[in-house]
Amino acid sequence: MPEYSPQYQSQDKPQRHPALIKQHAGKVSASLIVVLILAIVSGFYLSWLFFSKQNAASTQPAFKALKVYPQPKALKNIQLVDKNGQPLTEQSLVGSWTLVFFGYTHCPDVCPTTLADMQALDKKVRDSDVKPPKVLFVSVDPERDQPQQLKRWIDFFNPEFQAATGTPEAIENFAQQVGVAYFIGKHAPGDTNYPVDHTAAIFLLDPQGRLYGLFTSPHRLPDMAEDLIALAKKKPLGTPTGSNGS
Repeated sequence: MPEYSPQYQSQDKPQRHPALIKQHAGKVSASLIVVLILAIVSGFYLSWLFFSKQNAASTQPAFKALKVYPQPKALKNIQLVDKNGQPLTEQSLVGSWTLVFFGYTHCPDVCPTTLADMQALDKKVRDSDVKPPKVLFVSVDPERDQPQQLKRWIDFFNPEFQAATGTPEAIENFAQQVGVAYFIGKHAPGDTNYPVDHTAAIFLLDPQGRLYGLFTSPHRLPDMAEDLIALAKKKPLGTPTGSNGS
């Protein structure tokens, strides 16, 4: 394509009367004034909005290990069974901060290591005169992890820790809402020797039972404890948010 040149412009441009040009220029000037006013007002608004968000963000504690979701996520239709054989629903998760970890009792390494870490984390937080969050272990292996097995296993680490299981559908429902991936290896009926893969992250629920954030692995206990203590000092652990708790 040839380069742009004046010779390619239209040669029959309409000619405008000077009076019309003057009138048009006046309209353009008025339009420019309106545009400038709108730009100034918009600039002030955007600046106010930006600094308001900056100020709001500055009131949040700076976490070292905890990754906070942009918005807490409500959990619905939870139908699990706890280590004592009692129903565990979304209402069971309301009233305190809760650390949730998914795994299975036959896990050879990740699960016992993580539960031992959570026991140490519980002690670190308590030693700072702060009420620690509750701990909930959810088994993704209901075939082998009945409530009695869960109770023996979890109580070995800490009798105050809670554990839950359920039907495969109920576990999958909860896991999907939290964002947990797991896989149970194929095995024949009655076969108790099969592999299970699962997420190693620890999830944090707020006092309203909503998904608030997570700690990814590897778990750095000093940073995790510092984050939980900072969160507790911002708003006491176990205090539900709302008009009565604010």
